[in-house]
Amino acid sequence: MIDDLLNLFLNSNYFILLYISVIIAFILLLSKLFRKTELKNNTLKIIYFIIFLPVAAIPFIKCYFNVPFIFCKACPRKCVFGEVRPFIIPSFLLLNLDKRFWCYKLCPCGTLQDYQKKLCKKRIKLPSSFTYLRYIILLFTVIMVILLIFNENLKNLFFVGTYKIIIPTLIIAAVIFFLCFFIPRFWCNYICPVGSFGDLILKIENKIKGKI
Repeated sequence: MIDDLLNLFLNSNYFILLYISVIIAFILLLSKLFRKTELKNNTLKIIYFIIFLPVAAIPFIKCYFNVPFIFCKACPRKCVFGEVRPFIIPSFLLLNLDKRFWCYKLCPCGTLQDYQKKLCKKRIKLPSSFTYLRYIILLFTVIMVILLIFNENLKNLFFVGTYKIIIPTLIIAAVIFFLCFFIPRFWCNYICPVGSFGDLILKIENKIKGKI
């Protein structure tokens, strides 16, 4: 069933929908910047949640690598995320230049976690030092991507060899999903490289504004 669903995404106009959605996101951002308006309608978040959720979820379910999302360049059978990554990841990073616009307004993972938070009132407070985890993961991701450009054999360290469900990865994904009920935006604030990069940019922006 998962293979049938994957083939449906790969052999349809889904990619066109993704590209158009990203372009619309840039238009929304420009409108927000020039008109000085805030996007408070949750309808947009739901629409982007439905459109982009498969992009975020499929690598967790089936992947050629023990660590998903990073080694797409060397993947022999790219999934939806692998096919669109060269376009959407730079787009997300650019959209995040304005106060993490993508993360807070449109990201399907962020939307899912916002609703998870509403379902559970109990909170787990992590030590402040735990925030460094996000930068370690970001650094690891950047290093792996750069090294992979010069040496694709690096993929063999994480290579599975077949396109299948990876139980350890699925278990880790399930644990992260569970923790998001108790730790608001756990994935976004402590793991996601896109969110971590956006947070760094936001901190730099705030420091520059503070000095002006």
